[in-house]
Amino acid sequence: MNRSFIRRNHQRKDKIMFQKTSATIIATLAVASLFASLAPTATAQTEERTQTLYVTYPGTGVILSGKGKDAVTYRGTVHVEVFPISSKLKAKQEEGPVAIEDITSVGSRLDLKLPVGQYEVHFSMREGDELRTTIKPVILRADGASAVEVDFSPAKTLIYGGDMTARQMADSIRQLQKEVANLKK
Repeated sequence: MNRSFIRRNHQRKDKIMFQKTSATIIATLAVASLFASLAPTATAQTEERTQTLYVTYPGTGVILSGKGKDAVTYRGTVHVEVFPISSKLKAKQEEGPVAIEDITSVGSRLDLKLPVGQYEVHFSMREGDELRTTIKPVILRADGASAVEVDFSPAKTLIYGGDMTARQMADSIRQLQKEVANLKK
């Protein structure tokens, strides 16, 4: 009799304890779901990562040609345009530059806060009747700022006139090649 009484009493305590534990768990889950519905979603809290692009104008002026004492330098206004070239950035941005600035003084610097990604920086200056433009590719990474210096030295990337990015020109040529191929059929 003692053993059966102890067993029944022990079973009742287990049953009561199980019911209390279940009620506590259900109450905890209900409170947690209530707070989860009130908290903003993770996508709303995620901000687009940005980084600074420093565009600097050399203190000695921009070297156009030559070296040392024979160097020809430019110390006038430089027009700077920054174009996104990665498809992810292009999808977010409408066609055209994401930043347009003029650097007017030698030794100055532009600080441009931009989303992380790939860009083309166009430097333009007037040279008589022509607009001389140099294009430099830049990658902005989340781990650190990037810097680019104004440069007009003769190079293969030098483009005179026009306002298309090198990527846009390549895309345009590919599109024209497709159209010509379709016309030949």
